[in-house]
Amino acid sequence: MNWLKTLLLRSSLSWLIVAASLVFGACGSDDDPGPYIASDPDKIEFDVDWKPETKMVTGLVNHLTNADFTTNTYTFGGTAEELQDLAALAVGDIAVVDDVGLFKIEEITVSGDQVVIKTADAQLSDAIQDGTIEWDLGFDPLRTDRFIGIQVGALEPMRLYPRKAVVNSAIGIVEKVEWSGSWGGFNVKITMAPAGENIDFTISASYDVGKAKGKIVGKGTIRGYRTSGLVLLENGTTTNFRFVARGIDVDMDLEFGAVELGMMDGNFSFPAKIVLPFALGPIPAWYSMGSVIEVQSTLKAETSALAKAHLKFRGAAGIRKDTAEDSGLMPMANIDNIDVEFIKGESVATLTSGLGVLIQFPRIEVGLGLPGTGAESYMTVKNEVVANTNVKYEAAGPYPVITGTCLEVGVNLGVYVGGAFKALGFTLASKEFQVGAKINPKKRFGKCE
Repeated sequence: MNWLKTLLLRSSLSWLIVAASLVFGACGSDDDPGPYIASDPDKIEFDVDWKPETKMVTGLVNHLTNADFTTNTYTFGGTAEELQDLAALAVGDIAVVDDVGLFKIEEITVSGDQVVIKTADAQLSDAIQDGTIEWDLGFDPLRTDRFIGIQVGALEPMRLYPRKAVVNSAIGIVEKVEWSGSWGGFNVKITMAPAGENIDFTISASYDVGKAKGKIVGKGTIRGYRTSGLVLLENGTTTNFRFVARGIDVDMDLEFGAVELGMMDGNFSFPAKIVLPFALGPIPAWYSMGSVIEVQSTLKAETSALAKAHLKFRGAAGIRKDTAEDSGLMPMANIDNIDVEFIKGESVATLTSGLGVLIQFPRIEVGLGLPGTGAESYMTVKNEVVANTNVKYEAAGPYPVITGTCLEVGVNLGVYVGGAFKALGFTLASKEFQVGAKINPKKRFGKCE
C-alpha cells in the first residue's frame, strides 16, 4: 500500500456524520474546565454524483514524483501504459486525480516516462452535480492511530511535500512535537507535548545581534477540540457550507522582553503548524493546528520593554453559508469565556518607542488537496501585547533633558474566522471576521500625565 493511502486510511478509520445544526460543545463554568470527555469517533460522509464531463484518473498517487505548490505543478513518472489516462487529459479539463487533488488543467507536457500537469484551482461544483460532504474530526492527544507532519513557514524548511516530510517527519500525536531553527534572524522553538489528557505547548523566539536582544515566550495548555464541516451541492452549485472549530479551551501565558530591537532589519513573522491529512472520497484534504508569531518594534538605542500577560479562551467559532441565495459567508461563534490579565510591565527609554507582540494560537485550518496547499477556511485566537514608551523632554538651560517616561501597555485577545474558499467558489466581504474580543484598558507605569 502506498504511503499517502496509508496516511489517509489511518486518518479516516471511523467517522461521525455531523448534524446539520453543528451544535457547539462546551462544559463547566468559566472557572472550571470540566471533566475530560473522550472524543467521539471521527467520521465522514462523501455521497456525490459527478458531472459526466469530469475526468477521473486513478492509481497514480504512487507515481507522483514532485508537487510544486507555488506553481501548482505536479510531476508523475512511469510507463506510457501507467500514465495513459493522465496523458489523455486536455487543457481545460476538470480532473479528479485520486489522492492527489481536484484540478483544472492549464498545461500538460508528456515526455518519455514523465507527465507534468500545470493546474489552476477548480471548484467542487466544477466536478460535482449533486452531493453531500460532511466531516467531524477530533484533535485528541490520546489517539495513537493518527499521524501528522510539521510545516514551518510558507516554503522553508520541512514543507510538507509528498514522499518527503509527510513520511519522514510523520509522528504520532501522542509523542512530543518539536521544531527549532532560525527564521528571520530569530532563533525559534516550538514544542507541543501531551500532558495527561491535554496538550502543553511552548512557543519561543529569541533575537541576539549586537546590542539588539529580545525574547518572546508563549506557554499554555490546549484541551482537545474538534473541526466539523458541511458542503451541500445541488444542480452544479454549492448551496450550503459550514466550517466550525468547537470545544476549544486554551490558557496561555505570554511574556516578552527586548532591547534595541528597532535596530533589526524589518519586522518578524513566523508561522508553523502540525498537519493531519484525511480523505474526502478521492480528494485529499487536511486540517491543522498551528501558531503565528509576529513582532513589530521601534525600540531604538538605549530602549527596552518588558511585559507579561495571561490569556484564556473557551468556545467555538466558524463560518457558514446556509442557502444558495445567500450573497456571502457569515461568521458564527459561541464563546463561553474570553479573558486577558496583565501581570507585569517595565520600560527603560531615552526615545519614544514601542514593541508589539502578537501570537496566534491556536490557528485551526482546513484545506482541500495535499498538505502544503492553501487553507480553505480557518479560525484563530489572536493574543496581543503592545507596549509603548512615551518620553517627555523639557528645556534645562541650552539642552533638553528627560523629565518623564511613561509606559503604556495594552493586552488584547480576539477571535477571528476567514479563508480563501477557492474550492467552494465563495468570496468574503472582508479578509476575515472578528467574532469575539476582549480589549483591556491600557495600563500605565512611570511618570504619566
